[in-house]
Amino acid sequence: VTFYQINDSTTTPAGYPVRVRELLYNKSEAKWVVYETNSVIPSFNTAPSCNMFLSYQQSDTSSSIPAGLWIGSNGYDARRLLRIADLHAVTDSFNWMGVNSLYWDCEGYNSHSYVGAMHQMTAPGYNQQNGAYHAFTSLETRLIQSTSTYDFTPYE
Repeated sequence: VTFYQINDSTTTPAGYPVRVRELLYNKSEAKWVVYETNSVIPSFNTAPSCNMFLSYQQSDTSSSIPAGLWIGSNGYDARRLLRIADLHAVTDSFNWMGVNSLYWDCEGYNSHSYVGAMHQMTAPGYNQQNGAYHAFTSLETRLIQSTSTYDFTPYE
């Protein structure tokens, strides 16, 4: 997840761009694929530095069920749960779901870069529904502007 601390007035609505990239391996084509989502936090809401948490949630352990990434905001309006990406569900061999960590970066006001990780909020066990996903979905404000898919190219 990459937050940009520059208010972009060319977007609709005007605000702070957020880019979420998800890297997945496509078994049938034997290659890595990047799923990229671009969102905008409206400037009348808050700056990205005023956000309280990031949360990854998915409905259940089925790989066909989508997941989402939300920001908890302490902005000036009532829209406090902001969906910034639709992601793919993750399930391990024991049918536990979720991810171990999310990595994000955000340039600070003093030109420092902050890199960190966050653990998932919940990871229900075998074949259980995740109530948090459905609660988040019912309370969300979707900020997604565009999505794209492209082949991953290593830096080497």
